Amino acid sequence: MLYRSRYLPALFLVLVLTLPFYVSPAQAQPYQVAWSFTDDFYYSNDTAAGANWYILRSPLNATSTEVVWDPAAGWVYITNNGGGADAGIYLKSPDMRNYTAWEVDFISFIGNSTTAYPADGLAFTFYHNLVLGFGGENMGARLNGSTGFLIEYDPYQNTGEPTVPHIALASASVPSYYHSYIYYTGPILNKWLYTKVFFQSINVTPTYITGYLTVTVWDNVNLTSKTPIGTPIFNSTNLVTFHNPQPYLGFTAATGLYTELHIIDWVNVTFYKPAHLVGGSLASPGGIDGGEVLALVSLSILGAAILYLNRRRGRVED
Repeated sequence: MLYRSRYLPALFLVLVLTLPFYVSPAQAQPYQVAWSFTDDFYYSNDTAAGANWYILRSPLNATSTEVVWDPAAGWVYITNNGGGADAGIYLKSPDMRNYTAWEVDFISFIGNSTTAYPADGLAFTFYHNLVLGFGGENMGARLNGSTGFLIEYDPYQNTGEPTVPHIALASASVPSYYHSYIYYTGPILNKWLYTKVFFQSINVTPTYITGYLTVTVWDNVNLTSKTPIGTPIFNSTNLVTFHNPQPYLGFTAATGLYTELHIIDWVNVTFYKPAHLVGGSLASPGGIDGGEVLALVSLSILGAAILYLNRRRGRVED
């Protein structure tokens, strides 16, 4: 009893005092927040918006129907109700290649068409270059000639496309447009949609990035609090490989022959950096980092000390 009562409280005190130096809050988490940005789109003109966004319009530069700012409502029309529109905005963020993971939440709307058929749709894009498409079927995102990926919200079925309306992951990593995953087929028009996109890298090379892409969409939104309501219409996680680099992210839309409002109401972007790198591959979230190793060593030392003292106590009592 002499050894236990004299030394064990001191050992526990040493552990409590030193553990915070070994395991910081950042180390205890898979990622550290490195950069974040939120936008409500209360811009009155291109000059104000240009501080945060690259603005792309078609060669026709139809400012009345392409990238129209609405400061009263607090949103941006990627396309207003006009035919032949093809436009996009890309965030002037740090280079996406410098980060382990990224997360984008945004609120969007497609609807209020003035024509008999819906327009071509809206896309959330992450791309190698700042590019626009050639109209319709690519949701304003140029595919051939520039590697890129987009989550498309497509209400109009062009030739060879899946059943519409749908939400899908499409890729331009080959010289043709194809759909990697069809997430959802169902109503998306005249609804405010809340989307959460999270990408976690697990391996990075100069040519490819492999990781897990999680996409979650709700079809009911509180526009005041900027939060989703109810149960998601889908939640999907897939292991994907993207061509590297993809430094830009943004939104594009196109109307084609018909008309539609394509609106982004709000966006929140967060980039994360890893606690550490292992041989060029990004450590998985469940991995043990250096701080955790030191903590385990401390616990092991404490356990060994307890065992040793208990044995000594036994000898003394004998």
